[in-house]
Amino acid sequence: FYQGRQAVRMASATQPALGSLYALPFAAYDVAVEPGEYQWQIKLQQGQTVLAESALSSIVLLPDLNLPTPTPEVTATVPAPTVTPTPTTPSGPIWPTETPRPTLPPPPVFPTATPAP
Repeated sequence: FYQGRQAVRMASATQPALGSLYALPFAAYDVAVEPGEYQWQIKLQQGQTVLAESALSSIVLLPDLNLPTPTPEVTATVPAPTVTPTPTTPSGPIWPTETPRPTLPPPPVFPTATPAP
């Protein structure tokens, strides 16, 4: 599997599954990459020596919309205590107070002229 020019080994087999046939079970969702277009190749190696290899093939990885998305963890926050004043009760009886009436404005001033003698 190639991410850009970086080759990433995804699976290996040391014994044939059926006679001279090799099988590599591999699930694409095991690859921790973003959805996109990549390349893959099969190599037959003995130690570090490459005996045969396939041509590079393109592969497109799409997101699986059926997989559940992780639910974010909610952390409970404890509200800070608030101080509320305690009402005080007077020691004696409470008498109603009279609401003062509004004062009236002074009457308007009318200029007057005294007649000439």
